[in-house]
Amino acid sequence: MTTNLVGLAVKARGPVHRTLAGLGITRAAHGKVLGGVCAGLAARLPVSPWVLRALFAALALFPISSVLLYLALWLVLPPASARPEPRR
Repeated sequence: MTTNLVGLAVKARGPVHRTLAGLGITRAAHGKVLGGVCAGLAARLPVSPWVLRALFAALALFPISSVLLYLALWLVLPPASARPEPRR
């Protein structure tokens, strides 16, 4: 099943993916622990990645919601390499 998720994440190039990449919201290439979701969000928000990781850990008390939220973000957030060139 992991292979299918990776394939989906790589193929996700729809309008949401492009919009998020255009806003600079991407999965982190560096400083990531799992998929780079928390580090990527923290790069865009005025929050430490560890605060977001703690939030996801707290959500783990409700396992299905936190896992589904993390997987959804992992699939929707483009990798840092997908960030488009700035417009001139």
